[in-house]
Amino acid sequence: MKISLMVQISKLMLMNKISNKIIRIYEKFFISIGSTSIFIAQSKRFITEVKPSNGECDVDAPRLLALSPFRFRGDLEALADSKKFQVFKVSDKWQKKMAALFYPKGFKLGFNYYDSNPDTQIKKIQDSTRKFFLKFLKDLYAKFDIDCVIGACVWYPQDYEWGYVSKMINTPYVVLHRENLITGDGHYEQRVLQLKRYGIFSGNHIIVHNERSKKAFVESGYVTSEKIDALGCVRMDEFIKSINAQVSIGASVNMQNSKKVTFFSFQRGVGLRGVTEVWPQNHEEGYTDLFAKTHVAFAQLALDNPDIEFVIKAKWGGGWLLEIEKVLLDAGIKYKELNNLIITGDGNAQDLIFNSDVIVCFGSTTLLEAGVANKFVVIPYFDEALDSKHSRFVHFKKEFSLFKVANNIQEFKDQILEGLENPYIDSKIMDARYKAFEEHVSFMDCSATEKYSKSLKKIIKTSS
Repeated sequence: MKISLMVQISKLMLMNKISNKIIRIYEKFFISIGSTSIFIAQSKRFITEVKPSNGECDVDAPRLLALSPFRFRGDLEALADSKKFQVFKVSDKWQKKMAALFYPKGFKLGFNYYDSNPDTQIKKIQDSTRKFFLKFLKDLYAKFDIDCVIGACVWYPQDYEWGYVSKMINTPYVVLHRENLITGDGHYEQRVLQLKRYGIFSGNHIIVHNERSKKAFVESGYVTSEKIDALGCVRMDEFIKSINAQVSIGASVNMQNSKKVTFFSFQRGVGLRGVTEVWPQNHEEGYTDLFAKTHVAFAQLALDNPDIEFVIKAKWGGGWLLEIEKVLLDAGIKYKELNNLIITGDGNAQDLIFNSDVIVCFGSTTLLEAGVANKFVVIPYFDEALDSKHSRFVHFKKEFSLFKVANNIQEFKDQILEGLENPYIDSKIMDARYKAFEEHVSFMDCSATEKYSKSLKKIIKTSS
């Protein structure tokens, strides 16, 4: 029975593989004759609207098409909820598939793709892609009545030709760049070097969260100062509104009755771009000991305090969760038997912040988000974080005085327990946290959405 089932599965997989090859040949034929019809027909499956959560948007509002939509992390929903735009999103898988139709077998896209004078092979790929995309995107944007195309990052390869050709056909391409955390000197230098490898920006405009990010873009030569603005973070407006409604200065609020501690997990190579990978294969690199010790200590606190809920929140699941589980198992902790310990890559980070008494984080903007939400925040700062080769890459060192900083594993545990007993934050500390949040993340007056709206509408009007 099992063998028969395996044979059937193998046959289905083979048929699917053959079917995909036939479809690919069929699609390449349509490209060769310059016909977009098959792809426009496909678009119904791959382009969908991001509906407002609170009613309908004005049918006359400008229409935005978001590339690589899963990377926006709440910004698309916030723009849709503003009702200032009709927001649509395109599947990044479809984007990648469309790009791959123009790649020769075995081609791997590298930094040389962005050179001002690319080699013969890349030039051929670009010319054939752009020739077809000129007609394809015109037809696609006419079908969906698109006024502006937005991206989430300047270096996503699947977005590059879409943005490049969109500008060519007078549909503005604006990047709402999400990678803006460059708090240390090492981060700034690496960002400038990184951007230099991408040549010159081919879109209409870039919007970043903060002035430091804008400065790095301009210094690199990637974009001129006229084509970039620092306008905060759209999705933070609702977060700040919630804080203003639920939290007053000097009072920490847990929206639930039970005690809760949330640890926003970090990668072993967090903030070390240009030094190592986010998950270094060589465990001699990155924050190997800091990662292991903090996660193990956190689980031990859960074991010792069964009446308190402990949450380890990864940014996403998969391999990240496996990394956490491995260090716990290596330490002999049977985490699955702990009813008060949750390890997850799901859930909304801001909801966790509101519903927690104590927040633990390292190398993440959740530090400042929890800070302005009036939370007791613990930062682990020992082991590799003290190493001279890492010190220039530790995020928010300038802001350490605004939080509890644990210099060893015992302090780490003690400070978490201290926060559960006495979460009070002084009003002067809160004022300094607000200032830091505005410097690195967004505006405390909830004006980011309005700023983005004015900028995008101006760009659309100028390009029409």
